[in-house]
Amino acid sequence: MRSPLVGRNDQLATLTEVVARAIEFQAPQLVTVVGNQGTGKSRLIHELVPLLAQNRARPCRVFHGAAERDGDGNPVRHAALASLLRDRFELLPIPDEASRLRFAHEVKTVMGSEQVAEMLHFVGGFLGLGYPATPFLRAVTENPKQHTELARVALRRFIELDAAQSPLVLVLDDMQWADRDTI
Repeated sequence: MRSPLVGRNDQLATLTEVVARAIEFQAPQLVTVVGNQGTGKSRLIHELVPLLAQNRARPCRVFHGAAERDGDGNPVRHAALASLLRDRFELLPIPDEASRLRFAHEVKTVMGSEQVAEMLHFVGGFLGLGYPATPFLRAVTENPKQHTELARVALRRFIELDAAQSPLVLVLDDMQWADRDTI
C-alpha cells in the first residue's frame, strides 16, 4: 500500500515540464534535487517515472544509477555510472557472456555501425567489460590521463546518440557519495 504524494505537486509539475522542454527542444536539461535524508527526494522521482511512461506523445526511457561507498566509507569509483549503465543495458552486477553479447549488440545498434571496438572498450570499461585492444587503444592506454578523458568523451557521445533514438531521463541518486571522477 502506498500513501498519496502530499504537498509536492508543484515540484512534480516542474520536473514534468523540464522533461517536456528537453524533449521538445532536443536539448539536455539538468535538475538537481537537494534535501535532507528522508525528505522525499527519491519518492518524488518515483512519482515522476509513471507520469513519463503514461505520456504516449513523448515516450522516454528512464534509467537509474546510484553512487556508493565502500565498507570504509570511501566513494566507489564510477559506481553511479556503472549502475546507470547496468540499468540501461539490463546487465547483472557481474556480467556474464550473454551480457557481453547484449551490450555489444546494443552499442552497435545505437552507434549504427559494426565498427565500435573503441566504444565497446571505453563504455564497457565503466562496467568492467573488457574487449580486445585495437592499435589505437594500445597507443591510448600508454597515457592514463588521455585514456580517462577519452572514456568520458565516449560515454557522453554514446548517451547523446542513445538519446537521439528516443528521449532519456537519467536519474543519479546519492551523488553526495560519488567519487570526484564521476562528478
